[in-house]
Amino acid sequence: MVSTFIYWAVFAALAAWGLWSLVFSCVYLSNHENGNLWFFAIINAILGLLGWLFAWIMSN
Repeated sequence: MVSTFIYWAVFAALAAWGLWSLVFSCVYLSNHENGNLWFFAIINAILGLLGWLFAWIMSN
């Protein structure tokens, strides 16, 4: 039961980060702030790998 709560908490956190990242990436894109876009790209890649690792661990 605890693992279910952990799973959905991580899922909600990653979904919230994805929405946050999308909104601010659009803002930075419209302001031509490429440095911030690179920051979001790096963080999104790291969180994508961690999310994939978490999903792989939870599926076993």
